[in-house]
Amino acid sequence: MSISITQGNADLDAIASGGPEFMARLRTFQESKAGFEKALADLNLGKAAQEAYDDAKRILDAAKAQADMIIKAAEAKAAKADEMMARADAHKTKLYEDLRQLGVNVQKAAAG
Repeated sequence: MSISITQGNADLDAIASGGPEFMARLRTFQESKAGFEKALADLNLGKAAQEAYDDAKRILDAAKAQADMIIKAAEAKAAKADEMMARADAHKTKLYEDLRQLGVNVQKAAAG
């Protein structure tokens, strides 16, 4: 019966025994580590992309809100302009009527 200092851990057994098994396990570890590092880099890239997306969405939302404010202000100005035009048309109509009446009065005065 032999005593194992690695207590059945395959990685420690491979290190303790050395040789080709150790080198194969080391290569597997390096490949796994490289895969994990790539996954971590991809995760960080994904997080950066999400942050960029969130920033862009905040900017877009702010721009939409500002555009809505500008549109409402423009609509209010247009309504005021429409009101002013209606008042000007009414004033113009009254002036034409006053001038017509003045013409009638002048003709009456000239006739008699």
